[in-house]
Amino acid sequence: MNHRKIFGARLTALVCVLAFGPACPLPCPAATAGETNQVLTLRQALALALERSPELAVFPHELRALEARELQAGLRPNPELGVTVENVLGTGTVRAFRGAETTLQLGQLIELGGKRLARVEAVAGERQVAAAEYEVKRAGLLADTAGAFIRVLAAQEAARLAKERVELARKIAATTAELVTAGKISPVEATRARAQVAAARIEAERAGHTLNGEKARLVAHWGDREARFVSVWGAVDEEMVIPEFAAMAARLEQNPTLRRWLAELARRQAEVSLTEARRTPDVTVSGGLRELSGPDDRAFVLGLSVPLPFNNRNQGAREEARQRVKAGEAERTAAATRLFAELRATHESLLAASSEAAALAKEILPASEQTLAAIMEGYTSGKFGYLDVLEAQRALFAAKEQRLRAQAAVHLLVAELERLLGAPLNPPSAQ
Repeated sequence: MNHRKIFGARLTALVCVLAFGPACPLPCPAATAGETNQVLTLRQALALALERSPELAVFPHELRALEARELQAGLRPNPELGVTVENVLGTGTVRAFRGAETTLQLGQLIELGGKRLARVEAVAGERQVAAAEYEVKRAGLLADTAGAFIRVLAAQEAARLAKERVELARKIAATTAELVTAGKISPVEATRARAQVAAARIEAERAGHTLNGEKARLVAHWGDREARFVSVWGAVDEEMVIPEFAAMAARLEQNPTLRRWLAELARRQAEVSLTEARRTPDVTVSGGLRELSGPDDRAFVLGLSVPLPFNNRNQGAREEARQRVKAGEAERTAAATRLFAELRATHESLLAASSEAAALAKEILPASEQTLAAIMEGYTSGKFGYLDVLEAQRALFAAKEQRLRAQAAVHLLVAELERLLGAPLNPPSAQ
């Protein structure tokens, strides 16, 4: 099978946290994520999100609530104790309480048709759906946190490039000042060079504010309001492998949303079984002791009551449950179709971003660096003007920024593919 290779930050840490397997194979800083003045890794960010996310905190309580409901569904109906007093407050021989007859009776509802088991299975289905929804939320949280981490990493690299641009602008301004002093160029060129230094400083300040904003978005995934780390750590130029689309499409059934639909269909089928069980009428059996009006006259009473299902055989609820199963099957098919299209589009975007990053790294960026070096050498000897230097400088940093955007796009698309697959893009053996 052919593979496409790309350059970008490898999300091996995401693989580690998804599986919570062995330690990350990349050399990670030893400091913990909670310390100040610390370098944050992707693995640490994902672990913090899983541990502290406010969005995930509700699921354990919901699961426990459904476990309690499942316990309640499995309980048998309570017996009923009844007291009946007859022949009271009448006239003649039954005036006041003279002819009173008291009956003490105990009744028990007996559920037939497997209703209790069907109730338990229906609630168990709800619990399975809740567990599947947790997996959907967890996968989404991991992908969102990875994306936020990547944006911080890209903003951090952009801030570094902005500082590098300031330093280069200062060097060019110093060279220009020397040429002006030597009388080789006009003093106007020195003014232009100083203006470029000021513009580069403004851009560097803007890049710093952008970085702070991305940090705030990242820490929000684990409920913090302030970033307690200074920088993030990640390799931006590691080589990784993109599987072919057919191989990824074959794994799409592991998508958490589709797995959630399997649980939902099982729950709806359990509802069908419950409605079918309810068509069978229950029986109420009762028995007790009656105190008659005569002296020392007592008798036992027995009772049996059964609803007669002439009109209501639960037919409406049964048909509703069956139709909801069919609707769920159609919705799952639609979801699978959407996910397949999303997987295809994301894979194509990843191939495009990887090709762009590779071309920039191997062709455009080296050519831009060589061009600037040659023009700077010619500038000092008077062969080129300041505008030539400025244009070469802009072209170089435009290529660096474009490569950074392409690399960031690669990272984000890899995280999105892993969210769609519900698993690492490449199995550990392939890494």
